[in-house]
Parts: sequence; C-alpha cells; structure tokens
Amino acid sequence: MKKHSFILRKAGSFGSMTTVSRVLGLIREMVFARFFGTSIFADAFITAFVFPNLFRKLFGEGAFSGSFIPIFSDYFEKDKKSAWRLLNTILSMLTLFLLILTVFVLLILSFAHPSVEAERISYIIHLSRIMFPYVILVCTIGFLFGIFNYFGHYALPGLSSVILNIVLILGIWISAVTLKGPYHQVLVLAWLVLLCGVLQWLFFVPLIFRLKIPLRFSLAFHHPGISHFFRLYLPSVFAVSIMQINVLFDKIIAVISGPGGPSVLNYANRIYQLPLGVFAVSIALAALPEFSRSSSQKDEKGLSEKILYSLKLSLFIALPSSIGLIVLSRPIVAALFERGAFTQNDTIVTAIVLSCYSLGIFAFANLKTLTYAFYALKDSMTPTKIAFFCMILNIVLNIIFMLIIGVAGIALATSIATGVNVFFLLIILGKKLKYNFIHDFIKLTGKYLLMSLGMGTCTILIYKISDFYLKNVTGGALVSLTVSVVTGILVYGILTYFFARKDMRFFSGR
Repeated sequence: MKKHSFILRKAGSFGSMTTVSRVLGLIREMVFARFFGTSIFADAFITAFVFPNLFRKLFGEGAFSGSFIPIFSDYFEKDKKSAWRLLNTILSMLTLFLLILTVFVLLILSFAHPSVEAERISYIIHLSRIMFPYVILVCTIGFLFGIFNYFGHYALPGLSSVILNIVLILGIWISAVTLKGPYHQVLVLAWLVLLCGVLQWLFFVPLIFRLKIPLRFSLAFHHPGISHFFRLYLPSVFAVSIMQINVLFDKIIAVISGPGGPSVLNYANRIYQLPLGVFAVSIALAALPEFSRSSSQKDEKGLSEKILYSLKLSLFIALPSSIGLIVLSRPIVAALFERGAFTQNDTIVTAIVLSCYSLGIFAFANLKTLTYAFYALKDSMTPTKIAFFCMILNIVLNIIFMLIIGVAGIALATSIATGVNVFFLLIILGKKLKYNFIHDFIKLTGKYLLMSLGMGTCTILIYKISDFYLKNVTGGALVSLTVSVVTGILVYGILTYFFARKDMRFFSGR
C-alpha cells in the first residue's frame, strides 16, 4: 500500500493550511459570538453569507471543479494545448454566467421591500446586496483550486480561507470598537467579505504564473471536451443543488424555529467542521486527482485500493472526533463562545445541536470521497439520484425532529440523511468496481468505534474528576477541558498501538 500513502502526504499538506484556516474560522466565530451572540444581526449576517457559499459549492470548488478535473486529466495526458483551451473556455463561460447571475440577483433584491415588521428579513436582504458579488470572485478562484491540486499544490490554496478569516476577525474587533450599533458593525463585515474576494484573487496570481497556466478569455464551443464536461457536470450540479437545498431548507426551518436558530446552527457547525475540514475534506481533495488518473488508465483495482485507503483513513480520524465532540460538547461550547452576548442558555442549546451534528461526522467525512469516486468513473447520475432521495428524507426528518426537539432536530436529520446517502453510495460503488466496500466499511467502523468509545469513556471521566476539583478555580474549566482532550488523544494512541498497529503501517505505506 506504499504506492497509495501519497494520499496521506498530500492530505497532510492541504490539511496543514486547512488547520490554520479552520482554527482562524473558529476564532472568528468566537469573536463574532462575543459581540453578536444569537441576535437578529447575527442571524442576518450568517443567513446572507449562505448565498455566496451556496454558489461556491455549485460553481466553484464542488461539482464544477469535481466534474472538470477527470476530463482535464484525460486531455492533459494526450494534448496539453487542448487541455488548456478547454480550461479557458470553461472558466470564461463560468465568469460570464456569474456576471449575469449577479446582475439579475441584485436587480431582484433592489425591488425587495419587506414590511417594517419583518426586521430580520430586511437586514438579510440588505446584507445580501453587498455580499452577493463575492460569488464571482470566490467561484472562479475556487474552480482554479482543482487545477492547483492537480499539479500538486495543496497547501497554498488552503490559505484562501485564511485571508478571509484574518480580515473578518480584524474587522469584527475594529468595527466593535469604533462603531456604535450592531447593524453598522455587520454592515462593515459585509463589505469586508467583498474585499476578501479581491485579496484572494490577487494572492493566487503568482501561483498562476508559476504553474504557467495560460489564462485568457476564450469561448471555443467547438471543443469536444465541452459537451463531455456538461454531460458529467449537469447531473452532478443537480446533486450538489440538492445538498444546497438541504442547507437552505435547514436555514429556513432554523428561522422558523425562532430567534437565534440560524446562529446556533452556525456555531455548532463551525465546531464539528473543524475535524472535517482538517482531515476528511483534505483527504477527499487529495484523492480526487488520483482517482481520476486510475480511472483514465482503466485501472479498477488501483482505484478500489485508493478508495479503500481514503475511507479507512477518514474513519480512523472521524470516529474519535465524533465521540470526543459528543462527550465534551457542553464544555467545548462554553470555553469557545460563552462570554459577552453569548449566554449560558445559548451554550446548552448549541451543545445539543453540536452533539446531533457529531453523530454524523463519520458519514460527512466520507460523502465527498465517495462522490468524487463516482465523478472519476464519469458517473454523476448515481450520486444525484441518491442525493435526491436523501433530500426528501432530510426534509421529512427535519420537520418531525424540529417539532420534537427544536433546532437540534435539524442537525439530527442532517446526520441521519447523510448516513443513508453514504450507505447507498458504498453499495453501488462496490457493484461498479466489483469490490465489497460495505463489508470493509462496517468492519472498520465497528473496530474504530469501539476504540473511540473507550477513548470517550476515559475522556469524560477525567473531565468530571478534574472539573470537580477545579470548578472554583479561575480558569479551571479550561484546564479541565485541556486535560481531558489530551487524555483522549493519548488513550486513542495507546488503543491504536495495541489494536490497530497494522493500520498505521497501512497509512504510512510501510
């Protein structure tokens, strides 16, 4: 398996920068929660920011780049000039479409005049008018990330979010100190988001020159790769659209659930996304070009081995992260957010939501990897059909669970629907490649889950003991949390040594 250990090295390279980005993102949310808590201004900014993120997934680094890289890989190995011509045509078409879309959305928003009573909606519309042009910048540079990754540059693209987070952290502090009123403060943040898009593009200009990517405006519609790309992209964008409809529906249900719903979901989401962003997403992004190469070479055995390697590595990291976040959800939320405008009651609600999200980390961690495996096989229809079914399931569960347990039901529904999605993808992928992925997946999940439960038991016991003795000491809660987290890591390391030593050699290629 040494020939596949480069996935771990590449994921580590991308993950190192993603770690910095995610940690800064967490700090950003801590500062944001300090000044805005779960207020209507926090809800407005978070909801308005959903739209740039939605289109980034549709036309940037998600389905768009994921569909393009397998085709680009085929052309680049045969005719580099043709591959670059295809790249420029797709990028030019994307830019034109985003320009037209932005003008259309801004016109629609300019005619939107909600009633005076709909104060939250009014804030969301106004902030959306400012931030929506960010879509053009973030989608085009997000599309190029796939090219950067194809040529082995994983660390530097990870700095894109670092720029955004640093600017917003400084913006929150400066606006809070210099401006009066939360509305004017979030208004400044909206303009800073737009500025970040410009800075991100400027930051990657040197890399574009270094890789000698011949960017130019081109509409070579006669290129045969265009139709090939859209045959793969249209079903896949529908699949991603379904996922984004889920996200949008979650936000709508959160707004309906009452003030603070979108904010609580966002804070919990930021925490559980930390392990996902650092490891799981990094593994998927590192694996995509390798999946594409194996598929282009008709090497089904090699592709199956790379998929299994990626799944195994994701589960090894995701399951202990899941258990750790569940058992320590409340002290983690309290340590990160409970200050200023963020109250103890907000901590309780956010911790419950975090626990419900954490139940699905093992599924979230592998969904992108499995989807990319289908893209590499030039099959985007299968993930689309499954995603559509899971969207219906998610909506139904959203309504049922929200009525029973409130905003936490939204997170629980998302975790269950994602788990079902992964299960069906594993079964169908196994049939395509004639490999029993579901057997290995269940076996690995059982093994790592038992290890994680052992780790979780020790972690919560250590936290309870240390908290009992340090609860009246200044900074005692943070010390208790730190000691328990370190204990959990050590215990999982010991369990790995005794029960998963072969897996470590498998990951490292030894």
